[in-house]
Amino acid sequence: RILVSGKKVDCDHKIKGGDELTHTVHRHEPAVGLADTSLDDSNQSGDNLQVVPPVEIVHEDDSFLVVDKPATLPIHPCGGYNFNSLFEVLSHWKRELYGSGKLFTVHRLDRLTSGLVLIAKSSATARSLGKCIMDRDGCEKIYLSRVKGHFPLNLQKMDGVNVGSDNHPWEFQYISPDCEVDQGDGDSNPKKRPKHSIFPPCQ
Repeated sequence: RILVSGKKVDCDHKIKGGDELTHTVHRHEPAVGLADTSLDDSNQSGDNLQVVPPVEIVHEDDSFLVVDKPATLPIHPCGGYNFNSLFEVLSHWKRELYGSGKLFTVHRLDRLTSGLVLIAKSSATARSLGKCIMDRDGCEKIYLSRVKGHFPLNLQKMDGVNVGSDNHPWEFQYISPDCEVDQGDGDSNPKKRPKHSIFPPCQ
């Protein structure tokens, strides 16, 4: 509904200087995925709501935490999502630890992408870890993607650039039906591995 200075008015009301127009809409946010343990009926009573995290926390120390973000859950409030976002869910769960201004973004995953997310507990840590990810200094990012149809294993070029070259960020690897990955020469240096890898699904 639309109010003028907090009051309902007739259609022929004339707006005056100093009037404040407000438009209030009742809107439900889209549902999002949470950790399986947080949805277990046995964990939904009493103090267990404060014990069981809404998303799985894989690791936590004084500097950062690692969470397993479910698909459908955005990192930050955006679009039609405000309370149903990773930072807001954590803040609502334990405001004294994860409230506003206490968590800092290191990197992001798209809303529909599930996976591990690093969250720093200070801006300095966020900058340091973010630089490591950008420079691939001692870390790497691997994406597992399910592919439907004929996967172009013989793909040589994309956007006019040789795939796998220094000028192209993508390199494709194949996972066999028994889920064994061709590791190539087995180089363990993350800087020498592809920036992104797309894997066909296991059968």
